[in-house]
Amino acid sequence: MIERMKKKAAALLIACLFAILMPVGMLTSYAANARIAFSDPSATVGSQVSVNMEITATGGNLMSADVMLSYDSNLLEFVSGTDASGDAGAIRVRGDGGTPGTDTMRFSLTFNAIAAGTAKITVSSQEIYDTDSQLVTVDREGSSTITVGALADASDDATLKSLQVSPGTLSPSFSPDVDTYSVTVGTDVDKIIVSAVCNDENATNIVSGNEGLQMGENRVTCQVTAQDGETTKEYVIVVTKAEGGASTATPILTGNEVKLSAPAKTITILEPDESITLPEGFVENPVVIDGQTVTGWVWASDPDNRYCIVYGMNEAGETAFYRYDLDENERTLQRYFEDPAVDTGVSTAEYDQLASQYNNLIGDYRMTQIIAGVVGVIAVLLLILLIWQLMKHKEEKNDSKQPPLGRSRRKEEASRERGEEELPRAERGPRGAGKPRRLEADQAVRETAPTAEPEPMEDSLEVLDLDAEEPESHPASTEEEKPQRRPARTSGKRPEPEASQKEKDEQEDEELEIFDL
Repeated sequence: MIERMKKKAAALLIACLFAILMPVGMLTSYAANARIAFSDPSATVGSQVSVNMEITATGGNLMSADVMLSYDSNLLEFVSGTDASGDAGAIRVRGDGGTPGTDTMRFSLTFNAIAAGTAKITVSSQEIYDTDSQLVTVDREGSSTITVGALADASDDATLKSLQVSPGTLSPSFSPDVDTYSVTVGTDVDKIIVSAVCNDENATNIVSGNEGLQMGENRVTCQVTAQDGETTKEYVIVVTKAEGGASTATPILTGNEVKLSAPAKTITILEPDESITLPEGFVENPVVIDGQTVTGWVWASDPDNRYCIVYGMNEAGETAFYRYDLDENERTLQRYFEDPAVDTGVSTAEYDQLASQYNNLIGDYRMTQIIAGVVGVIAVLLLILLIWQLMKHKEEKNDSKQPPLGRSRRKEEASRERGEEELPRAERGPRGAGKPRRLEADQAVRETAPTAEPEPMEDSLEVLDLDAEEPESHPASTEEEKPQRRPARTSGKRPEPEASQKEKDEQEDEELEIFDL
């Protein structure tokens, strides 16, 4: 039986261990894999082109995506897209594509083709989550190649109108027909600024190699592409970094003064309605513009309030937020766009979603701890119960080998040894009244049997003369003539008779009752 109980205890402990570990294992899940694919469309200069981006998962469903894309801003101009925003060569796609909870998300991006050539769209970074809030592993990142064709009457002019550098001076002086120049800079210069203006306003140019200058010669190029997208020309600037060269203190573009002027524009300040979403990080603050107090918003983390934003409408009837410089010497106004330097990269909706997911994970973890604690307590209680059962079984086994004698049992054994039958306690009456039946029978016999009368005892003692001669014995009369001798008494008191059997029995009964008590 003990072996059987040990097996049950082992099975119970194993079950408790599985119960404790199971909730922890339930929190472990495996994320899906995904791939990002693009379409490769074609377009002509001046037209719009759409690029499709598709994210497909294997082994699970997708919930949201946050993808950063880069594109050639010399050939393409971003217009709009599904859950997308960006400009100047960078686009951020953040959302679910309108199909959350499925294995495929689709996004569409629209561009203006501004110059002929081949433009690429590539993935800079990505974060994709499945329906279990697990980060998806992207095992393949595709790219898009957009071919922009030139117009039939497109120009093939790929020359520059001007070329300048800072710091330093080009040698020889710039000429559209000269494609190689040199400049010397000091050891404290790490990059130079190259200002290139195309002779044809529809042509494009790309400058490379002007940053991270090393000691010695460095090659800086300016690639010019004509409007037709086929004609190109490269200008090369050899930058020598050495002692005694031009430093950053050298005036920039000392030979020419560049003046910037812009036509006057009128912006009408409006009160935004409830459908307008205020940019993140701003708080409302009244501002004074041209003597009028209007509703504006200032950057919450800027205690100096160097600029504010206002909601207004331009002369074309387009409404947007505008940035207004509050400096008394500036008072400039420009269209507002999100500052990449202060962009946290997380919107309010995404933050709320992440916070909700975090809180859910915390709740699951706490629930797991509670379940593990309850199961642990139950296991301890069951173990204590098992130990108690084993000890109880051991005691019962010992008792069965040597059972104890109770009061009634001891008395019964004593009576059986004397051959007596003891009356029940209810029939025995008060203490000392109940006697064994054998004692009552002995007393009845004594009362009915005749009692032998004791011989009278003489008070006088016979004195024998030891010196006298014994008479001759006659055989016939010897017994009759011989006097009967009595034992001599030392005193006049009679010897005390021995205790009767009845008194002995009563004494034994009293001793037995005292023992029972």
